[in-house]
Amino acid sequence: MTGDPREHGLFPLDLVLLPGEARALHIFEPRYRQLFADCVLGAAPFVVVREHDGARADVGCAAEFERLVQRAEDGRVVVVVRGLGAARVGEAVGGRLYDAARCIPLVDDPGSPDPARAAAVVDAFRAVAEAATGAPRDPRAEAGVPLSYAAAGAVELPGDVLQALLGCRDENERLGMVRDALAATVEGLGEARAAAARASTNGAGPHP
Repeated sequence: MTGDPREHGLFPLDLVLLPGEARALHIFEPRYRQLFADCVLGAAPFVVVREHDGARADVGCAAEFERLVQRAEDGRVVVVVRGLGAARVGEAVGGRLYDAARCIPLVDDPGSPDPARAAAVVDAFRAVAEAATGAPRDPRAEAGVPLSYAAAGAVELPGDVLQALLGCRDENERLGMVRDALAATVEGLGEARAAAARASTNGAGPHP
């Protein structure tokens, strides 16, 4: 499902911002400093869109500048931005220092999340947390933020996986994708620990 097109400034980056996720961004180029100023003065959102290997994604994440962290004398700023919702990037709009486009808000398909899939994501997230820190913890989802986004945004997952999540409108499908990605992350962490253990014994320890 989609909403009405709206004009938004674009912030292309080699990353994927998810709805509900907060990230710190370092803004130093004049065009993006202008985007920051325009959005703050106009209380307007913008769209973070992934640009990777010279290609720009057609679905980004509408976002808002949430907090100014630091401002340098030369105009550079460090800000915290928060994702609001997925948006399809459409026709380009000129007349600005930065890129802008008519963006269409994307709305999830109706339906309730499958409790079994949700539970599987929570279990997989707890396993990742325990493998990484030694202590399991549950994903923290703010009100209105789907569990799939909350869990994926709290873990370093591959950009292609995050982009696929952003483009998907079915929460149950996203939950399955996140569960599989978290399982692969746990496996990778286990292999890294095993490699570190072997390295500490010069490879003399037991091998699987």
